[in-house]
Amino acid sequence: MKKFKILRLLLIILFLNGCGLISGLKDLTQTANNILENINSITSQIDSKVESGEITQELADLVDGRLDKLAEVIESTIENGGGFVFDRANGTIDNVFQNVSLLLDQIKTGILDESLPNIIDQISLQMQNNINLISSNVEDIIVLTFGNTFVLVDKAVNSIIIISSVILLAIGLLIFVIMLFRKDRSLTTLRIIGLVFMVIYLGFFTSIIFSSRLRGNIIAGFDFGKKYDGIKLSPKIASVYPETFVFGKNDKIFLYGKHLNKIDTLRVVLKSGEQVKFTFPASTIIVKSQNRIVLGNFKKTVNWILFPYESFKTAINPELRSLVSSQGYFRFADETNDVMFRNASTTATAVHPIVPHIAPTTPSVITETPSTVSLITGLRYATNLNVFRVDEKNNQNVLRANTILGVNQANRLITQLKSFFLEKYLLPEGDYGIVAYNCREEIESPQLITIFNPPPPAPKPDIYPMDLTWTGNIQPANKVKTTLDIKLGFSHPEEISREFKIRITSTPPTTPIETTIGKGVIAAAQTANQAIVTTSSFSIDNSGEYLFKVEVDPNNLISEKREDNNTLLKRLTVRKYIYDVTVTYISFESTKNLDKRRDEYRIDIRTTASGYAPWVINYDMDGDPGNIYPISNSMEFRNQQPGNVIILSTSGYEEDSPDPNDYMGAFTKVINLSENPTSNLDFQEREFVLVAAHYKIKGKYIIKRRLQ
Repeated sequence: MKKFKILRLLLIILFLNGCGLISGLKDLTQTANNILENINSITSQIDSKVESGEITQELADLVDGRLDKLAEVIESTIENGGGFVFDRANGTIDNVFQNVSLLLDQIKTGILDESLPNIIDQISLQMQNNINLISSNVEDIIVLTFGNTFVLVDKAVNSIIIISSVILLAIGLLIFVIMLFRKDRSLTTLRIIGLVFMVIYLGFFTSIIFSSRLRGNIIAGFDFGKKYDGIKLSPKIASVYPETFVFGKNDKIFLYGKHLNKIDTLRVVLKSGEQVKFTFPASTIIVKSQNRIVLGNFKKTVNWILFPYESFKTAINPELRSLVSSQGYFRFADETNDVMFRNASTTATAVHPIVPHIAPTTPSVITETPSTVSLITGLRYATNLNVFRVDEKNNQNVLRANTILGVNQANRLITQLKSFFLEKYLLPEGDYGIVAYNCREEIESPQLITIFNPPPPAPKPDIYPMDLTWTGNIQPANKVKTTLDIKLGFSHPEEISREFKIRITSTPPTTPIETTIGKGVIAAAQTANQAIVTTSSFSIDNSGEYLFKVEVDPNNLISEKREDNNTLLKRLTVRKYIYDVTVTYISFESTKNLDKRRDEYRIDIRTTASGYAPWVINYDMDGDPGNIYPISNSMEFRNQQPGNVIILSTSGYEEDSPDPNDYMGAFTKVINLSENPTSNLDFQEREFVLVAAHYKIKGKYIIKRRLQ
């Protein structure tokens, strides 16, 4: 009987769980696909921001890691569900998807307003928590698969069906054994029929336990699960970045899409019409995830580099070497470079004189770690191609060459340049379709990629400062560690063969900062003629406005085509912290019995702070010693600065009218605001006790810092 009671209980649980799943099932497939498209959009923005130098690679890796994990969880959920995502009646997964969408919106906002570095740690933690929630809740729903048919069933229902089948199978086996080993073993017709039915019975429940198809059909037949036909999930490429690719400048191509992890044998080609013009070697495929394929290492793998001027001069026809050594060719190469890329104006000196309004009255000292020679701690470069069509660029080059060199010389030069680049890159300029192959399955991008040759090689480079900003555009406080971002512009950085320095000085005078620009930065600048380098940390003693002077290559180690654009003046503000102090008196306690009857306490509490009139509390309380009585009175003293003092004082007596009053004593506490009263925190709370002769007052004060 106990077994049947257990079985009946299991059936009741089965009915309740099954009905709950089916009655409230919600299709979230479109929501999941929207999130995947949102992830692709953000990933594309992140990649473009890394290329443009607006965020660092380290920050991008952190964001990409979380987004890739989220995409992996959602993709696997869709794949396991036959192309669908369903939620239970309680809507847990739907709520998590909504939270994820809000976090993705925050990331988008952070990219646009440049606040992403400040919020990414918090968003990353919340994203991981939501990923864990999706994984745990998806595990509560079992998908039984047979062929292209799927049965969605609650995990508890599936377990109950299996457990019930095991119990019934055990009962059947017991009966079967009894029938086999009875004393009377003669095979009558009825016994044979009974044994046949028993074998069928045992086979049926054994099949339920081990066959997903049978179990799924039974569950769906009793409306304890949802049966549906799955859809085929095929890899799809949705977009390509960058749309314009320059040999020797760009070193990555990003393909964004969905279900790209389902590609078993990946091959990527460039096609013109139906003809394959170039096949990317396997070594150029550096990332393949659910939503992204990254091609790279072109400079090392296929030698798509910027060839130096001497290499070009040696490779061309001897009769043209005098032409490419002329001032006319140098002008043509420089102007073509400046037109192709949005560089800072180099027609005038890059010195921007600004008359500063200097606040500090005494010289300030910059404290640099570890010395005045600082190493580069960050590097970013910018993609700023200014043309989008090959015919447009070539027509401009022809007109420019005709104007500078004349038609005959121009035609010879243009022909020689095309021949040189085709020989080196093995691929002509033009628009190409980019196609990924999964074995023989063709996955074509709907978006073309335009391939450009680089500007003509030139014999001398040019380096010039374009901007100087506080890192993250966050104005620092005095005596707080900070860094500067230096934006450099380049013309033909491939011609720079050695490292050089940048010197930063300021008015009022500070300790000079020197930053070494190594070959790694120079090589990265070849991508788009710009680089942003971050100095090591330093601090400035006094707040105020400073006129910073940036000098590129102050020792003239690099032979440049121009030396009059190596200086930039930029005024930047150093702020200071001020402090708001909130004093709270919490409680009063008498420590001595001063009267035979109930005491009458008369306490004066006085607080003084810079810029404020004394704050006085006249505290009157009738009571007994040993009891704690509330005061609960607060006052905020704003705009306090290091060096200020806040004085807490008290005195009191026990009133004995008409007898003389009993003096209870006095006490004074001085709060000194040090140079760093919050220990580099934005908020700090401390307790205090004012202990007079016959009473004590407990309280606390909170120090909050803010930039002024």
